Amino acid sequence: MPNDRFLLIKSWGCGFWSDVDHVMGQLLAAELTNRIPVIYWGPNSLYTESFKTNAFDLYFEPVSDYSIKDVIKYNYTYFPPVWNYDNVMIEDLDKVTWTYRNLGEMMNSDANVLVSDVHYFIRPLINYITRSHWAYGMTAHEIYRTLFDKYLKLKPDIEQEIQEFYDEKLKDKGLT
Repeated sequence: MPNDRFLLIKSWGCGFWSDVDHVMGQLLAAELTNRIPVIYWGPNSLYTESFKTNAFDLYFEPVSDYSIKDVIKYNYTYFPPVWNYDNVMIEDLDKVTWTYRNLGEMMNSDANVLVSDVHYFIRPLINYITRSHWAYGMTAHEIYRTLFDKYLKLKPDIEQEIQEFYDEKLKDKGLT
């Protein structure tokens, strides 16, 4: 995989699990387009601690060895064309118009950095899966399950918090 082709997955900004679902679809898109995924839930995320925090990193382990700093290079090209070196870390408040957010254009872009800030479910991405890809012939549900297992790893402190909640509130209560 070339190390100058990224898919920057920004926050969709419409709820935690909606953002996670958006990430899952874009992780599949990154695989299908041979791009390195970089997740950055920046200032528009409903779950960030500050304007300088990547909210995804508060909950989950990184999905690649690259960060937002790796996709911000003056000589890189960006798609959609509303993005560039100077503005890629802010939110496009006009994204609701879906201008330049056509799935086909996105999947075929030659830009160094493909910026995804709109939500695509797995189902429309199935049309881009080739016979050689592990997801070929799978249902959307099967693909989601595989992507969750492959990419989504909770931070240890979050996992501990969940375990403590379970032990205190649910364990031995006949609810499981």
